[in-house]
Amino acid sequence: MLWLILNIIHIQKMNSMKQFIILFLLIPSFFYAQNHEEKREKIKQLKIVFLTTELNLDSDEAAKFWPIYNNAENEIYEISKVRYQSFKKYIKDKKESEITESDAKKYVELVQDCDKKILAIKAKLNADLGANVSYKKIVFLKKAEENFKQKLLEQYRKK
Repeated sequence: MLWLILNIIHIQKMNSMKQFIILFLLIPSFFYAQNHEEKREKIKQLKIVFLTTELNLDSDEAAKFWPIYNNAENEIYEISKVRYQSFKKYIKDKKESEITESDAKKYVELVQDCDKKILAIKAKLNADLGANVSYKKIVFLKKAEENFKQKLLEQYRKK
């Protein structure tokens, strides 16, 4: 982790064009990871570099930002896994005629519950980040996340 932080600080000193070139030359190699968790971890590392750069976090802000952000991301990930598992159980690979009204209701209620939990996590994330970094950076966080997803998808499509 120390290596990653030192690289983030070093990358922040480069101009943005160099950052993008380095970051997106590395992305294709990350898609060759052995399993889902390895891929997830490598993408997470790229995301740390990208968001730190895009939000222009200094080392003090990054030290406060990342534990809060990662905790919220992990909680959302776990809820998303529950949601997907319920999708597989109740909906996936089934025809409409095979889904009972009861199962459909359970699925809809579970999705609503997951959405409420995710919304609560995001509200807490904003409050916790607001106590540690500027709200301006919080506003641009969503934009930076979308930019990261877009660039990741572009690299994946090129693969």
